Amino acid sequence: DHGLYDAMNKGASLSSGKYLMFLNADDTLKENSIELILKQIKYKKFDIIYGIVELSQPNSDFKRNYLDINYNKFKSYFFLTPPHPGFIMKSSLLNKIGGFDINYSLASDFDMQLKAWKYSKSYKRLNLPLVQMSLGGVSNSSFRNRLIGFTQLISSYAHNNSPIFTPLILVRYIYKVAYLMLKK
Repeated sequence: DHGLYDAMNKGASLSSGKYLMFLNADDTLKENSIELILKQIKYKKFDIIYGIVELSQPNSDFKRNYLDINYNKFKSYFFLTPPHPGFIMKSSLLNKIGGFDINYSLASDFDMQLKAWKYSKSYKRLNLPLVQMSLGGVSNSSFRNRLIGFTQLISSYAHNNSPIFTPLILVRYIYKVAYLMLKK
C-alpha cells in the first residue's frame, strides 16, 4: 500500500458502481444524501455532481459550510474546488484521468479534481449539505505538510498544463498557516 490515495485507487478499481464518492474515516453522510444524488442521476447522467460540505470541529459545537460557491472548470484554475467528500464523479471519468496520482501525497484529491473538471462535459450542483467533514487532516496538521501540499498544488497545475494563479494560492496558504498558528 502506498498511502491514502493508493487505497482510494484500489477501492475505485474494486467498485462496480457508475459513480464514486470518497469519504474519509471521520466524514459522515448527511441524512438523505444518497437519495438526493440518485434522484439527480436518474434522468441525466452528469459527469460530476457536487454538494455542500459542512465542516465541524471535533469535540465542539462548531459547524459551518465550506466555501459555498458554484464550482466549475474555470474556477478550478483558481484553486477553487469543493472538498473531495462532497464531490461525486462517474467512475468512467476517474478511469479516463488515471485515478489519483499517488505522487501527490497531500494534494492528489485536488489534482484529481483539476483533471476531472478539465475532462467533464456536464456537472450538477446540489444546494444541500451532503457530507459532514471534520476540520484538520494530514495536510493541515503541520506547517511542513502545508508547505509540501502547496508545492504539490503548483506541480499539479504545471503537470496538467493549467494556468497557475500563484498569488491566490499563496493567499489561501497564508490564511491556513495563520489559522494553524492561532490555533496553538
